[in-house]
Amino acid sequence: YRNLEWDKPSPTIVAHLHKDGYMFIGWYNGEVKVSEDTSYTFTIPAKAVNLVAKFMPDNHREVFVSSENVEKGTVTGSGTYIIGEEATVVATAKTGYTFEGWYEGTNKVSSLREYKFTIPDGITTLVAKFTINIHNVTVNCDSNMGTVTGNGDYEYASEVNISATANQGYIFDHWQDANGNQFSEYAQCMFGMVDEDLELTAVFVQRKYKINFTK
Repeated sequence: YRNLEWDKPSPTIVAHLHKDGYMFIGWYNGEVKVSEDTSYTFTIPAKAVNLVAKFMPDNHREVFVSSENVEKGTVTGSGTYIIGEEATVVATAKTGYTFEGWYEGTNKVSSLREYKFTIPDGITTLVAKFTINIHNVTVNCDSNMGTVTGNGDYEYASEVNISATANQGYIFDHWQDANGNQFSEYAQCMFGMVDEDLELTAVFVQRKYKINFTK
């Protein structure tokens, strides 16, 4: 390690290999690789920068894994491996999403969430892709008592609108789910789609009339 000062805004630093059996893998600022070139030219920042030249045995290769969107899912498995050994990378989808596949560039290499492969003689960069879940909403009622709208397929967390209209002689009471639990007390109901199919029934009751008699 060396602490250096420059009087020019864009200095060049060079990594030299002094030991056989090792290979240069890059310049790093913390955990971030800033260059794969042994000769690295950069602009001096306003504050001190800590650049580290990293090397590894020349029979080792790096595996980099990432998620196309961390809001959809997470991944594990990045690291340094020996050529020819087996590596395992794992993708975990978050609620509302499903793992779609591992990609190397535009090439889909696996549909398995837990992907095992043999380390090649080169850097491996894998990206996990996820798709949003789509679920069905079914609304129904006794057609003698009223009508309902809102049937359809919806993406997770998207807006769903259902509506119930009572026929003459009836009034809307509530929506209930497939288990008989009350879902909403409002005939016109809006909610975010959950991560499962929904079957909702509009419950109507007969309208009661009060008759007053006078002498």
